[in-house]
Amino acid sequence: MNYLQDLSNSMGEDQTILAKVKKTMAENRMEIFKVGNLPKHTTMAMVCPAASAMAMATAFGKTNLCKSYCVCPNLLHIAVILWKSDFRDPADTTALSLALPRGKTVLTKLRLHARDNFRALHLPTLDYDTDETQEIKDTLQHNKRTFWDACLLHYNMDLAAV
Repeated sequence: MNYLQDLSNSMGEDQTILAKVKKTMAENRMEIFKVGNLPKHTTMAMVCPAASAMAMATAFGKTNLCKSYCVCPNLLHIAVILWKSDFRDPADTTALSLALPRGKTVLTKLRLHARDNFRALHLPTLDYDTDETQEIKDTLQHNKRTFWDACLLHYNMDLAAV
């Protein structure tokens, strides 16, 4: 009985903390989900784990039949890795982007979002019931899509890592 009372008291404290976090997120949503670059001397490797580390930490690996997604790798996935490595000269990079469907769009996004700070995606979704204008909602939704694009490109379009 004492255990249940302690657990109940602890849950009450957690709810108070959660309410404070939710209030802070609601008040500062535009700043938290603002699209921007990492600080000047900060690299993605310093703030986000590598794709290989994420794959090693994933239980059962990608070949688990219980996974709820299906990804067919294509040449665009390989092109992203090539573009990020700067292995090809600029003429080859341009030619490859023009040869692939949506290649030019992906290359443009890769260059545009190379240093985007998408760490706000790590935050829990506590802003689901905020009351704000449609313009603010649209702006935040656009920023979150930009974060997802940057995250996908950082992890070489690997959905399991994202």
